[in-house]
Amino acid sequence: MSSGIQLTLKMGPVVVAPAPQIVMDALESVEVTHAAGSNSAFQMSLRISNRSALNDIFLIATGPTSALSLGKIPLRVMVIVTINGTQQPLFDGVMTNVQVTPGQNGAAGQINITGDDLTRVMTMFDWSGGCNGLMSGIGIGIGAL
Repeated sequence: MSSGIQLTLKMGPVVVAPAPQIVMDALESVEVTHAAGSNSAFQMSLRISNRSALNDIFLIATGPTSALSLGKIPLRVMVIVTINGTQQPLFDGVMTNVQVTPGQNGAAGQINITGDDLTRVMTMFDWSGGCNGLMSGIGIGIGAL
């Protein structure tokens, strides 16, 4: 059994995979917030150089406007902590905002990423029609009982 604490970050459009090494190398902090009666959220901070490929990666992932405003599925993020060999998921959600602050005078820049838990995805789409009307048909059937 391994001892200690390890952070695992997974990302992907729908199915997550381990975050690329370039992301892990740039990672400065991760904060996960859980509160009773409200959705969970996360904040992540990455330190970058002006020539870092992360500038392009997160621009492509989020697009010129918010993925949420366009009805696209945003980049999914999972944060998992391993303590003494036992994995515990801390967060499973989607990126909702990416802010890039360029470095000045040779100093490193920063990417700040925030996100909400997966319930955010449920509010992105109109589910009233269900799958090809299946849900509305089930609703009609239940209403007739």
